[in-house]
Amino acid sequence: MTGSLFKEYEIVIREIINNGKVIFTAHAKERMGIRGYTTHDVFHILSYGSVKNVTDKGNDKCVCKIQGNDIEGDEGIIIIEIRKKAKMIIITVM
Repeated sequence: MTGSLFKEYEIVIREIINNGKVIFTAHAKERMGIRGYTTHDVFHILSYGSVKNVTDKGNDKCVCKIQGNDIEGDEGIIIIEIRKKAKMIIITVM
């Protein structure tokens, strides 16, 4: 996938944050606790980070890896699933 396609997914992610539905899995919540992330940290990484990988899962679904910095400036990675460009599931945080 090209960098311009990654930029398109960054726009979609930000639109979902503002107008769609965001769901945190139990696993993601557990990892957030272990890593000391708040929901604000996760949304900060998603809002200002860069898409590094996209895997098409068919049926209007894809999995994205987003890398960026949390509110304190520490590097983090978020793995999400996007469904129909309207819903985002936070799978895990690293």
